[in-house]
Amino acid sequence: MKDELSAAARRLASLRRVYAKTCPVCGTHFEGIAKRVYDRHACQVKAYRRRRKQREIAMS
Repeated sequence: MKDELSAAARRLASLRRVYAKTCPVCGTHFEGIAKRVYDRHACQVKAYRRRRKQREIAMS
């Protein structure tokens, strides 16, 4: 049963479309599925901190 689930998961993963993208934080080119925006977790955190800082500036 576990092997069947793994095979099904691998099949679904193979059907996902992969796109060539550019990270908006560091400019690195990478491949990812449609939802992925940043190439690394570090870039995601950096973008969050920038947005948070801009909100703090706008509120003061």
